Amino acid sequence: MQTRLREIPYNYTSFSDREIVLRLLGAESWQLITALRAQRRTGRSARMLYEVLGEMWAIQRNPYLEDGLIDGGRARRRMLQGMRRRLAEIDARRGEGDQVPPLLEAVHAAVARFEASFSETRALRERTLKRLKRATRRDNIRCDGFARVSHVTDATDWRVEYPFVVVSPDSEEEVLPLVRELAALGLSIIPRGGGTGYTGGAVPLTPRAAVINTEKLETLGPVEWMELPGLGRQVPTIRASAGVVTRRVMEAAEAAGRVFRGATTFKELTAKQRDEIATFGRVSTREEEDHSVAQGFLLEHWRLEDESAQGLKMLRRAGDPGRRMAHGQLVGVRPVDAKNFRVGQVRWLMAADQGDLVCGVKLLPGLPIAAAVRATGVNAAEERYMQTIALAAVPALNATPTLVVPAGWYKPKRVIEAAIGKAMRVRLLEVIERGMDFERVSYEVLAD
Repeated sequence: MQTRLREIPYNYTSFSDREIVLRLLGAESWQLITALRAQRRTGRSARMLYEVLGEMWAIQRNPYLEDGLIDGGRARRRMLQGMRRRLAEIDARRGEGDQVPPLLEAVHAAVARFEASFSETRALRERTLKRLKRATRRDNIRCDGFARVSHVTDATDWRVEYPFVVVSPDSEEEVLPLVRELAALGLSIIPRGGGTGYTGGAVPLTPRAAVINTEKLETLGPVEWMELPGLGRQVPTIRASAGVVTRRVMEAAEAAGRVFRGATTFKELTAKQRDEIATFGRVSTREEEDHSVAQGFLLEHWRLEDESAQGLKMLRRAGDPGRRMAHGQLVGVRPVDAKNFRVGQVRWLMAADQGDLVCGVKLLPGLPIAAAVRATGVNAAEERYMQTIALAAVPALNATPTLVVPAGWYKPKRVIEAAIGKAMRVRLLEVIERGMDFERVSYEVLAD
């Protein structure tokens, strides 16, 4: 008979039987259950065992049921009596094997911890309420099921543990004393805004977690020019409390003639971007966008520390605008006294003092030329051109002309169409070097 993967009843979560047993009983008990599965005759003892585990699990994962049992002593006693009655029947039905007693002992211990958790939770809630009332109003402190369920996850929908308490301060002045009181209670503290993040930063990972909901903190100041540490120049800033939504910041910046754009801000496509989608299937990644122009920069500005024919050593000051850098990344660089950009590869990165970033770039041989490529063949008739970079030959370095294509695009002897000044068919020969996001390949032009 095929073993069912989910035998524990009342389990409406995504946790498997193994994960539930590991959480409630431990790894050794799961090994015992696995070994006893092959010895089943009627399966009645296994069903009763899983019913006990299923009840504990369902209540732990449902704050509404937990609240009802904390307040309802009679219902809690009946439930615990039923659990222990099943365990006693399992003990009476067991055979001569030596694997069942240690398993029953582990389950009895889990039931005892489960029983004790109700009084412990009630006592901790009373202490929490007593201490937090010193820092904020009573109705800002919530341990009820609705508050806990609504703060169990963010936009990731990743659910690990329910928070123990949710606090919604009325002002920023209340936050510091709240943090002190929560730390004194031994609770893990999670700040939360609108709960729309995709990083899991607002997801509780322990049942003794306190979520500080900052949605009421909506103070938004004007756009002010300030000199920030490490920049050496004044930049436009705006002071926004943790509960201010991105749209309000954008509107305030626009009213001051500036542009603020969050990572998920939707923006209408320009005619040029629509043309790029029609030609290449995507929008080019460019820095010369309206928010960059409004801020007074088009590209990242790095300080040149050292220079040679093959590479550059550059430094970006802490606080200067810039994107994340990675080893092997393809970059375009242009010294101040140069007319053209060069294409390079990040070879090393180092965090310097005061948070500065130092980067070593190996320059790829050849002047870069804008190009476009697409696959050939019957199945590729509808494929669009893909933007790429062509590097001219450098006879002095014995460097042949090469193409810089996205990582994974190269195939040995692949024939493609290329637009390098003019349309042509070329055959890819070999990979000269690979990076995190590109491959530099040599090629030969084919006769028409």
